[in-house]
Amino acid sequence: MSKYPKQPIISSLKFTQPRKCPVCKRPAKKVTRKVYSNEPYDGNMVLVRSIDYWKSKDTNDNHERNPDYDLYKRYEHIVWDGETYVHRYGFFCSQPCAVWYANNHLTLDRWSVQFKDLPEVVL
Repeated sequence: MSKYPKQPIISSLKFTQPRKCPVCKRPAKKVTRKVYSNEPYDGNMVLVRSIDYWKSKDTNDNHERNPDYDLYKRYEHIVWDGETYVHRYGFFCSQPCAVWYANNHLTLDRWSVQFKDLPEVVL
């Protein structure tokens, strides 16, 4: 055990506008969710992608083509709420961007670390 407290872990940050990564200028990704159903999607979220496929009700997953199998249509929907974006590594899109920024924008002082040009936090 150390006598010093642990540094807080910077996790993903969510935004309401697609902010760009300060290093590579990639926009933030949409926060999406997968929804599985037996019917086409008719909810109020934005449908990003929809995949439909046939699934058998057979429990042993026999891959032979047998016309006696009872098939039904299954849907996999990827939905987005229409306003939430995320950077997975704080203000950065990826870990290499965060490391590059840290290596090139930190000035080590004798007593402390000073941050230059750190983006503003707008939540």
